[in-house]
Amino acid sequence: MALDMTKCVDRIEALPKWKAKGPSLEETIAYYDYLGRPGEEIPFIQVAGSNGKGSTCFFLAYALAENGYKVGLFTSPHLVEEEERIRILEKSGETVESRESIRDKKARKCHVHVNQIPGERFRALEESLLSTLQEAVAIDGTLTMPEAYFLLAMQYFAEEKPDILILETGLGGRYDAVTLLPHPLALAITSISLEHTAVLGDTIEAIAGEKGAILRNEAPVFCGDLPKGAKSVINNLGKQRNCPVSYVDKSRCRLLQNFSKAVDFSYESKYYSYERIALSAAGLYQMENAAIALDLLGYLQQNGKLNLKTEDILRGVEEMTHPGRMEQVSPHLYVDGAHNPEGIRAFLDTVKQMPAEGKRILIFAVMADKSYEEMLTAIRDSHLFAKVLVTGLQDERSLKALGYREVLERLFADPELKIEMQIFPSLSEAYDEARREISDGGEIFFTGSLHLVGEWKKQMGKI
Repeated sequence: MALDMTKCVDRIEALPKWKAKGPSLEETIAYYDYLGRPGEEIPFIQVAGSNGKGSTCFFLAYALAENGYKVGLFTSPHLVEEEERIRILEKSGETVESRESIRDKKARKCHVHVNQIPGERFRALEESLLSTLQEAVAIDGTLTMPEAYFLLAMQYFAEEKPDILILETGLGGRYDAVTLLPHPLALAITSISLEHTAVLGDTIEAIAGEKGAILRNEAPVFCGDLPKGAKSVINNLGKQRNCPVSYVDKSRCRLLQNFSKAVDFSYESKYYSYERIALSAAGLYQMENAAIALDLLGYLQQNGKLNLKTEDILRGVEEMTHPGRMEQVSPHLYVDGAHNPEGIRAFLDTVKQMPAEGKRILIFAVMADKSYEEMLTAIRDSHLFAKVLVTGLQDERSLKALGYREVLERLFADPELKIEMQIFPSLSEAYDEARREISDGGEIFFTGSLHLVGEWKKQMGKI
């Protein structure tokens, strides 16, 4: 049941995730107007997509900070703490070495400070925001949790006065709170795949229409290598709204070297030819996300929209780290927040390229609204893991492992697969079993949901 803002709500997390009467921006705009439209004057870049939008936001933010800009970054979801959604990035005052002198990844030092909103500041803004909006009784509508986070972020940014904002779209785009801001400097759509079909539609074209609705005010949009049907929709929207559309050509992204913690690749764009880019991010899928960011930044640089230096752009892209995305948290443990079939396939492509160090054990958990059977089928057919440990999460939206035992047993029934599957009622039990399995050597991987990554980090204190 939706909560009405005229009732007492003291925490953003207590607000509903969805509007009971269906998606709409009308009430969100009314609340934003009531607050005085904080932060509206700050230039911003909006990023949408099924996968990769968070990492692309981080690539953009690091590169802009390396160029001396104070950057406000708004992303979702958080892994452990709500404050992770709202960050300020700034370049340190230290002398910066050339990129060549920090090629050694072990010696590399990041020159960008990433600071999330302090906890006490978050709580004060949260209390003030909810108290103020509960006074807005004339507004007939429900405020959702994602919208409240956006409003709080904009209030914080209005106070901190960053030079530019990087704003991640949540679900879809048409009815996302970020889309109410009228004048984007540039836009990005990282990928489009079948997800949240009950809300966004059950075809690639329908979902492309929802995400493509962020196109507005003649802002250029930079896209990943989208499916053919999605490209057709985005191209038509671009023509209708006078928004130039461009796509990453994946054939121009060439893998040079793959490490356990990093990826080196080259990329030739319409703006520049980058002969060697040494990413700190390990996932192969990060090449395309970085390429989207490089295209967008190249446009802003060449068209004089921002004062950017190529060396600083590349340094920022190379320094970027994004928690929970093919993150190596210990010598033999990796976590990746892949949460749909497209993301799982990208995760598997990365694992396939990594040198095996003994047996590989996978811990898997998923939200109930995801295409879990397709995700698990891809994992099974990859033959990359000796054992798959399936568990549930504390999140009420997670799929409890015991609840789909029949599906799991059917998928892993063939003894010729040589993949063992076990079900565990709790994450801690699954992790204990994984550690026993690699006691003589091997690696543990977590995937299926960012909520899985967050819950494990919270339990283990690895924030």
